[in-house]
Amino acid sequence: MAASEPEPPLGLTSLTTFQVATTSQCGGRRQYSISGQDYNSHFTIQNTKPGEPITNIAMTFWLPTDAGTVWYPAGGSSSCWSRPTATGNTQVRNGLLYRAYTSSFSCSATATGTTFRIPSSQMFNWVSSCQSSYTAPSGIAYNYNQTANIRDETLVKDNGWNNTMEPW
Repeated sequence: MAASEPEPPLGLTSLTTFQVATTSQCGGRRQYSISGQDYNSHFTIQNTKPGEPITNIAMTFWLPTDAGTVWYPAGGSSSCWSRPTATGNTQVRNGLLYRAYTSSFSCSATATGTTFRIPSSQMFNWVSSCQSSYTAPSGIAYNYNQTANIRDETLVKDNGWNNTMEPW
């Protein structure tokens, strides 16, 4: 009997759009937008098997927001994701105070083939409450990571601090 081939490793990839702008709805003050519904956005796990459940899908992100910032669903946002809530963790980077927020996915997630992808109809689209600053400095860095459990394994996709906000 030939030895079985090892299973290819699971892989988690994701892309989320983070934007900042001074907006008229905030009287010219800064506001943030986070979307998993843009044309390139995705949450994907490769090398799955049909029928495998995927659990504990979540994301954590760090942004330089005011204390008490609240996130609101924007057009088309899915109720599969909880509204981001502050974790209480903070850190200073490049002179800016960053706060951590987390959101979890509550809809059923089961692989149907070798690649699992959350449909765009189940992705998030949030805007922040108005910030105290009237400026939206260019090149604001941010960090986010996403996690999921499958086959008793926790997958983590940490996108690091090499990301900068796009204009909204």
